[in-house]
Amino acid sequence: MKKGSKSLASHFHHIGLIVKDLDKTIKVLSDAGLGPFDPAPMKDLTEREFRGKRVRSHSEVWFTQLGAVNLELVQPMEGDSLQKETLTRKGEGIEHLGFFVDNLWEEVDRLVKKGYRVLASARGPEGGGCAFLQAEPDPGFYLELVQPWE
Repeated sequence: MKKGSKSLASHFHHIGLIVKDLDKTIKVLSDAGLGPFDPAPMKDLTEREFRGKRVRSHSEVWFTQLGAVNLELVQPMEGDSLQKETLTRKGEGIEHLGFFVDNLWEEVDRLVKKGYRVLASARGPEGGGCAFLQAEPDPGFYLELVQPWE
């Protein structure tokens, strides 16, 4: 995000889809001509929290480029997570819109002051990380703020 910029719209990065079967979804989308898909480096995230509690969880995450936007496919694998909860509650589909930010916790604080709730977060080993926020009233999807950690 440009210093001083207040618009997340100019830093849109991806649409996050929750899926039950990553291999099947990648095949379906590849057969339609989308791809290639590449794994995301999620293993380095630490201090994972979900609904205010420390958790151990793992999801398989793959990306592909769709024009100027990335498509993120997320399959929850183990542990309690927002993604697992979303898959159980709503099924497959769009879960979140992802935005890159310069200062994750500053942006989180800004949105919390506007009435958003932090549902899940994780930190990178040397700073950065991600946070999922829900608006009130709930529009049916979350915002994910990401400050790169690699």
